[in-house]
Amino acid sequence: MWKNITLSVLSVIFTLALIEIALRVFIPVRQTRITPMYSPHPHLIYLGNPRHENNNTAGFGDFEHELEKGKDIKLRVAIIGGSTTYGKDNWPVMLSKFLNENKSIDGRTEVLNFGMPGFTALESMINLAINIQDYNPDILIIHHALNDIIPRLYHEVKRDYSHFRKIFSYKQNEIKKFLTSNSHLFSFLENKLEMRASLASLTMTIVDKRKENPYRPDYLNENSQIFERNLRTIIGISKGANIQPILTTMPYSLDPKKLPRAWSIEHHLKVKGMQEHNRIIKRLAIEYQIPLVDLDAEMTGVEDFFSDHIHCTKMGRMKKAEIISRLGIFSDLIANKEEISPN
Repeated sequence: MWKNITLSVLSVIFTLALIEIALRVFIPVRQTRITPMYSPHPHLIYLGNPRHENNNTAGFGDFEHELEKGKDIKLRVAIIGGSTTYGKDNWPVMLSKFLNENKSIDGRTEVLNFGMPGFTALESMINLAINIQDYNPDILIIHHALNDIIPRLYHEVKRDYSHFRKIFSYKQNEIKKFLTSNSHLFSFLENKLEMRASLASLTMTIVDKRKENPYRPDYLNENSQIFERNLRTIIGISKGANIQPILTTMPYSLDPKKLPRAWSIEHHLKVKGMQEHNRIIKRLAIEYQIPLVDLDAEMTGVEDFFSDHIHCTKMGRMKKAEIISRLGIFSDLIANKEEISPN
């Protein structure tokens, strides 16, 4: 019996070794040992991992940009938002194309994408203070609404969002850490079976069952004042840094079937929260007399624009960029800068 057991164990080890060798020979390391997409940050909780191919060296889902504005750049536009903004194939890239094809804008326009999946307006507010303003953009486009609904799915909403945020950490036990670092086979299975922790589980207490303040997908706290406070602060920092803020409402799908099961909120509450936040955005645009792009009015409910409950198809991303590019503020800013230029 022991001889048979030994032979079986050796056969399994031999088979696993062959698979490991085959993976090392035929599949590049980068396709098995996946680089984490995010990394911890002392002030923002997390940022994009600069070593990941989706991110630039500053940790954002964008192409490389110099801190100093090039002499050939007439207009620099920065954009903040969440996953609906993040990425090298998202609407900010398309907006750059539209603006640079606009003959009424004399000179090159550079668009910088500071969107980050999961970011609320609070993280973008901090990011603006410690990162974005150092790039000296002329314009800041603000595209937030959805992610600030998540902190409201609790009975108690804290002003710093600490009731739902947690410290980012890729904690692994030593065995798993060793296997991930040294075994192509384990990394391959980890990737294919989606064994890696999600961004939500790493940064939010969505699955927390604390009795004193539980997460409730069937409950929307009435407190929307923190979202409004965050937007006001973003506008204030922008104006103080001589950056022209532009507010955008956020469009969304009205089809309940497009709401993923993993997104723990009831459809009618998501719609209610989006309506409330979009109303706040429109009210602040009037109060501060700053440009507003009402994407909600032109896109919400047009289902061809949405791949799920909030993220856009290529058609939808193109539509966002096209609507925003219509704003006359882009050419107006260049004209005003040229009028006051000492040259």
